[in-house]
Amino acid sequence: MAKCKYCGRGGLFFAVDRNGVCRDCAEIVYPQIKHHAKRVEGYLATMQKAKQPKTIVSKRDDILQALDFLKDEYESKGIPVFDSGVSQMQRNINMIADELLIELLAEEAKKTDTRAAVSDTPKQKAAHYKRFLSKLVDFESLMSDPSQVASIKYDVILKIREHVIQDLITKAQKYEFKGNLKKAKETYMDALFELKNDDIPDELQAHLINEVQSNLDRLEAKINEG
Repeated sequence: MAKCKYCGRGGLFFAVDRNGVCRDCAEIVYPQIKHHAKRVEGYLATMQKAKQPKTIVSKRDDILQALDFLKDEYESKGIPVFDSGVSQMQRNINMIADELLIELLAEEAKKTDTRAAVSDTPKQKAAHYKRFLSKLVDFESLMSDPSQVASIKYDVILKIREHVIQDLITKAQKYEFKGNLKKAKETYMDALFELKNDDIPDELQAHLINEVQSNLDRLEAKINEG
């Protein structure tokens, strides 16, 4: 005995189509599915052209809202909406949005590298990367899968640390040049403390640790000679 999946009516001589929808409901259901599918298509086109993260996220959320309606209203009743299913469509949309956000983030990373490269001091370079890290954290909060930017984030943190340490090395060199060996030694020790007590594995900062330790050893020998 046939029974409409949408309205629940049925009977011995009740007719439904291949999707299990009766004639009366078909006049409502299929235009609605088409309407929301067109909305999804339009939102997706806008999202893919967007150059601002907020626009990408806004259109992604509009799409997901439309897909939620289709899932709750029709697919949950056994009425097919997309060949791949609404849940798969939702996963695809999240993946596309994340890819678009990562592309924008990559552009920001290039701009940051360029600004840092022409900066005069390690402190200025570190400041550029700190600003980029702040943007990265914002992007991270917008993504459906934040783990995708974990490696980028870690790389930026490494760059910040390197320039912070290079700034301390520069300060120590200035103290030494001015004859203030005690202050130079203290500054090198500050740099070594920073390197040894952060969350970054020592092997990734070995070149900095070796540079600071070498200068510290040389300075201590110089102080002892004096």
